[in-house]
Amino acid sequence: MQSIIAGIFGLAMASVIIWNSFVQWGNVSRLNSWKATEGKVIERGTFRVTHSTLSVSAFQHAPLVKYVYKVNGQEFTGDAILPKHIQLPEHSTVEWAQARAASFPDDLTVYYNPENPSDSFLVPVSRKTLYIMLIAGPVVVLFSLFLLISGIGQTIKSAAPGVSE
Repeated sequence: MQSIIAGIFGLAMASVIIWNSFVQWGNVSRLNSWKATEGKVIERGTFRVTHSTLSVSAFQHAPLVKYVYKVNGQEFTGDAILPKHIQLPEHSTVEWAQARAASFPDDLTVYYNPENPSDSFLVPVSRKTLYIMLIAGPVVVLFSLFLLISGIGQTIKSAAPGVSE
């Protein structure tokens, strides 16, 4: 019975992994189609991450990079390094955050939403994690099916009278 429950739970988890992978694939494709323009850094520093985290306070510092850029003659200011739509700010020690903020050149490429140019970020989104999730999902499905089938087989054997191994 435990194998059946584990198999059902695994199939449910695999479904969530695979569904989330495809949803995020669409988000990443949309973000990677945003337009690019040149920008200029106006401020560098660090800030404390405000979202709840399990890390100790020494590892709650994020880099701050404020930048300006122009779209169709209008100037905008941004501070998102990664797209806020799908990723929380990277964070670690204050030293790491300072080094990360300093790693951006004064003149940089800014990716902006053509429908809302005030929405921008600096680092293009990688699909590496999505590839891992798309591989892991079917692996979890196969393992869960194995658990489910072996659990059903054990249940049938134990319920059938006079069947011996």
